[in-house]
Amino acid sequence: MKRACLSIVIALLSGFSLHGQPAQINVFDILGGTSFAPGSLAILQTDFVNQLGTTVAVSVGGQNAYIVSSSATQYQIQIPVTAPIGANILVSAFGVSTYIPIVPYAPLLVTQAGSSFVDAWHSDGSPVSPAAPAMPNETINLYAVGLGPTTPVVPTGGTGYGQTTTIPTLTLGGNQVTPLHATLGTAGVGLYQVYFNVPANAPSGNQQVSVSIGGVTSNALTLSVGPDPAIAAVMNNYSFTLPGTANYGIAPGSIFVIFGSGMATPGVPAVLQDSTNGLPLTLNGASVEVTALGVTVQPALYYATATQIAAVLPSITPVGTGTITVTYNGIASAPATIQVVESALGLATISGDGTGPVIATDVNYNLNSPTNPISCGQIVSLWGSGLGADPAASDTTYSPTPHPISSSVVPLTFYLATVNPQVVWQGRSGYPGLDQINIQMPGTYEPNCYYALTSSCAAPLLAVSGTDFLSSNSVTLWTCPPATSF
Repeated sequence: MKRACLSIVIALLSGFSLHGQPAQINVFDILGGTSFAPGSLAILQTDFVNQLGTTVAVSVGGQNAYIVSSSATQYQIQIPVTAPIGANILVSAFGVSTYIPIVPYAPLLVTQAGSSFVDAWHSDGSPVSPAAPAMPNETINLYAVGLGPTTPVVPTGGTGYGQTTTIPTLTLGGNQVTPLHATLGTAGVGLYQVYFNVPANAPSGNQQVSVSIGGVTSNALTLSVGPDPAIAAVMNNYSFTLPGTANYGIAPGSIFVIFGSGMATPGVPAVLQDSTNGLPLTLNGASVEVTALGVTVQPALYYATATQIAAVLPSITPVGTGTITVTYNGIASAPATIQVVESALGLATISGDGTGPVIATDVNYNLNSPTNPISCGQIVSLWGSGLGADPAASDTTYSPTPHPISSSVVPLTFYLATVNPQVVWQGRSGYPGLDQINIQMPGTYEPNCYYALTSSCAAPLLAVSGTDFLSSNSVTLWTCPPATSF
C-alpha cells in the first residue's frame, strides 16, 4: 500500500496521470480565444491536479510568466511583458508544452461579472450599470488587456503606473472617441484602464463599445449611456403639491425639489449640504437656472442626485410663469415650466411625504405626539417652506438670527378642526428656505378649543397663505389631552 501511494505521488509530480498518459495544457485568453500580447492575461488549463500545493513554474518563450491566481486545474497568468513575438511561442508547465501566437497588440475588453457589459467605472469609483449609466461629458474608465508596451515599463507581475506608448482609439455607439490616456498596473496585474470622456452627443441606452490599437480591434461589449438631463416635475420640498392642482406654486425663498433623470453624477447619495458654509450653486456636476419675467436666477443647492435635486428659489425671483433648466456636466435639460407664486406654504410631516402628522414642537422642542398632544392655550412651532420672499434673509447661507415675514406682507391663517389657532410668529428660521411658524391654541376655557381637542385625536390642520389664498398640504396635529385635563 505504501509503495502504491508513493507511485501515485511520483506519477503526479512527473506530469503523468494515473492512466500513464502525459498531462495536457491549454492556454486561452480571458475570453476563451487565442489573442495574446506581451503583458496580456491568459488562462492556462491542465488535467494535472495540483493537490499538493506545489509551486508551479510557467514559462512563455523561455521567460517566467506571473501567476495571478490558481485553482486545482486552472491558472490565470500574465504573459511576460518582454515575451517574444511570433506565431508559435512555446509555453511550458508541469513538464509539458504547447504553442501560442503572440502579437504586439491583442486588445480585449474585460466583462463585468461575466456579462455582456464592459467593466467600466465612474470617476467616484462606482461601477457603470443600467441603473447608474455613463453620462454625456462624464469621464469614464474601462478595463482592458493586451494594449501593449508602456512608459515607464511595468514589470511582469508588477503594479504601479505605466501609460501606453500608443493611445488606443475607442468606438462608442458607432462613433469614434479619442481616449484621454490608457494605463497599465493601477487596477491590478495585467489590467489596463482606458479613460475617456463620453461625447456630449452620445446616444443614450445600451451602446456597443470597443477599443482599437495597432490596427487590431477588441471584442465589442455593452456600455450603458444615460440620457441628457431631463426634468419630470418641480414641487415644494414639504407639501409635494402636484403641478396643475389649484394650490400649486413655488414661492420665492422656498425650498423646492426637482424630480427627473440624468441630472447629476450617477450613484451619488443625497448628502445635505451644510448651509453654515454657504450652499453651493453647483454640486455633483449639476446646476439649476430659473427664468421668470425676463429675470434669470441660479438657486443654491441643498443636495443633487441623478434623479432628485433640492434647491432654494432666490427671493428676488419675480412672480409669474417661468422656465427651469438643469445643467449636468455642461449639458442642459429641456426647459420645464415653473409657476412662481407669492406664497405657497408646505408643512413638514413626520412621514416626509407631505401627509399625516405634522412636525410640531413645543417650547422645549419636544415633538407633538399622542403622548405629547397640544393643549388649550399652548404654543407650538411648525416647520416648512413657501411663506414667500424674504430679501432680508440669505437664500444661500445660515443666519443665527431668524427673520420675520410680516403678516401684512404675507397673510397666514390656520384651520384646526373647529378653531383657528393664532399665528404669533412667522418667518425664515435662519436656514435658507426653511420657515418657522409659531401658533397658539385658544385659551383653556373656550368651548371651541375643548371641542377641537376632544373631537379628534389627530385633528386636521390646514394653512392658507398669501393674497392668492393658496392652501398648504393637509396634515394632522395630535390634540387628545391627558384624561385628567378636564
